[in-house]
Amino acid sequence: MIHMKTPLVCSALASLLWWGCANPVSWENDIHIPVLDDRVTWADVVPDSLYEPGVDGGPAHFVLVDTLDGWDWTAWSQLPDTTLSIRYDGEGVLTNGVPVQEGLPVALDQDNLPFVEIELNQPEGLELTEARLSGGAIQLEVQHSLQCEVNVLFTFPGVQINGAPMDVPLQLPAATDAVAGSESAVVDMTGAQFDFTQVGGFDSNALEVQVVAVSGPVTAPSGIYIVQPSDSIVMNLTFQSFEVETLAGYFGQLTEGASSDVALLDTVPLPEPSIDLEGTTASLHVTNTIGADLRLFIDTLQFDDNLVEGDLIAGHDIPRAVWVNDAPVPSEWSLDLGSPGSSFLEELEAFPRSLHVAGRMQLNPINTSEFLMDRLDVAYPPTFWYELRVPLKLGVNGLVLRDSFALEGLDDVPNFDGFLHLDFSNTFPVEVTGTVAFDRLDGVLYRDTLVLPAGSAPQDVTGEGTLSIPVNAEMLMPGGDVEVELRVNTFGTQPFTGHEFVRLQGRLEGTQLIEVE
Repeated sequence: MIHMKTPLVCSALASLLWWGCANPVSWENDIHIPVLDDRVTWADVVPDSLYEPGVDGGPAHFVLVDTLDGWDWTAWSQLPDTTLSIRYDGEGVLTNGVPVQEGLPVALDQDNLPFVEIELNQPEGLELTEARLSGGAIQLEVQHSLQCEVNVLFTFPGVQINGAPMDVPLQLPAATDAVAGSESAVVDMTGAQFDFTQVGGFDSNALEVQVVAVSGPVTAPSGIYIVQPSDSIVMNLTFQSFEVETLAGYFGQLTEGASSDVALLDTVPLPEPSIDLEGTTASLHVTNTIGADLRLFIDTLQFDDNLVEGDLIAGHDIPRAVWVNDAPVPSEWSLDLGSPGSSFLEELEAFPRSLHVAGRMQLNPINTSEFLMDRLDVAYPPTFWYELRVPLKLGVNGLVLRDSFALEGLDDVPNFDGFLHLDFSNTFPVEVTGTVAFDRLDGVLYRDTLVLPAGSAPQDVTGEGTLSIPVNAEMLMPGGDVEVELRVNTFGTQPFTGHEFVRLQGRLEGTQLIEVE
């Protein structure tokens, strides 16, 4: 019996193998593939810099914060180009009747040497006690009438460069009866420090000059030259392009006008908007880092073509910064533009395109020159800025949120047949109408719509909906773009937290026919 079974089994196996090679085997495999997960949020409508999400379920805010350009604060700290002259006369400091001799000092009355008195008329009343420069130069030009060469050294004890007094040596050629002897030099003043208080009897705007002049060879025809009452040595000192780093003293009185335009909520594409302005704040701010008082006059405050009414244009006093350890402690000042009696918020309800501001800033409205206590460091410029915060309590009809997502081509699921399911989760507190377009790269377009129920971001409630597109392997092969357009109608103002989103998840579900030859 055993020997008879073996041939029968082998024969059956051979028959089965022959049949399997002649007829392919196939079966269906269930497919579940996630292909997309993304969100549409407020950031797709409003730039991140223009809104702040709410806190603890509170409303989000449109936030506009920016500086207002117009006043060039550095211009107030630039010393104008100025030429100052000092004359040493034969009837004064330059002693006459004395012969000059080679190698000996020219006789000067050291006790009565003139000083440099700096007269600056811009700004009016400017009195300086100290200054440190970041750039600029001094040009020194000297002319004389002595018929001998003169080696002269000018020293400015009140000007320190690299920690030492500024010295300017000049070798002057001899004068003739017709031509003065002259020479000039230019000194780089970068980093120079000035002390304008060292001249006796002066608290500001004065520099001491020390002079040592030594005679060189005498060129007079007689070989001897005696200083005459008509002789002179004249020094011209020119400040060129002084760039101030720090200043101290009294900065005088100056008024400058400026204007600026600010783009407002028109930057956000909100169709048919309405807004609840309860909780809105609007303000102008000045961070004053100058050790000097300021006064602001607002001459014009205008939304588009509509002037803002209210008591905002009067002079507003801005206190000075306080100087501590050579650095300013700023003074903060603000003006509430939405104060009672102002039409600022009423005008804002109309969603204006822009705000125009024009005004004047006055330096030292009250004369405090006797105290010489003004301070400035250009590394700490004042800031004039505005802040507008509007709670996101909006009514919009037809607000459109758009986004698109790439769907890569799928060539690893041949013989697929099923659906591309697009699952939507909505946390906006209103119904959202969605339109989906699947634009295949081979030019074929599929489009459909759905309505998502309202949700709630603070309560973590989602309104859900699914859109299913029949697809097969041939349709998926090229890939394409899924474009989503979401339309929101609030039917009145609604608070938004800024955390709202519509989440879109895509998945392929269906079967794949697998065949084995």
